[in-house]
Amino acid sequence: MTNWWWWPIGVLLFDVGCFIINKFLNKNRLNILDIIVIPNWIGLHYTMGYAFGLSYIWWLLLAWLIVGLLLAGWLMSNTKRWRWQKFWRNYWRLSGLVAVLLFIFLIIIKLIMG
Repeated sequence: MTNWWWWPIGVLLFDVGCFIINKFLNKNRLNILDIIVIPNWIGLHYTMGYAFGLSYIWWLLLAWLIVGLLLAGWLMSNTKRWRWQKFWRNYWRLSGLVAVLLFIFLIIIKLIMG
């Protein structure tokens, strides 16, 4: 059986590598939060699967998408300064941060449970 902590270490190394590369190549328009979203969610899925035997990440992603759709409808209908490109880019970045927070929460829960 594979140890569950390989995925968090791999994702952490990927995130730190992206941060270092982004620091030296600051000429592009991509931010580190634009790059780390998909690898973090995939790593989170495998970490939860190896740590607990099953993964609810796809359900969390579905719930997160529904929250985004509701938030997009509300922000774009009530405020005039939110364009859809700006909203979805900010939502994409926030998805990466949500994945990082879920990673931290999942690791703490697994370490406490043993």
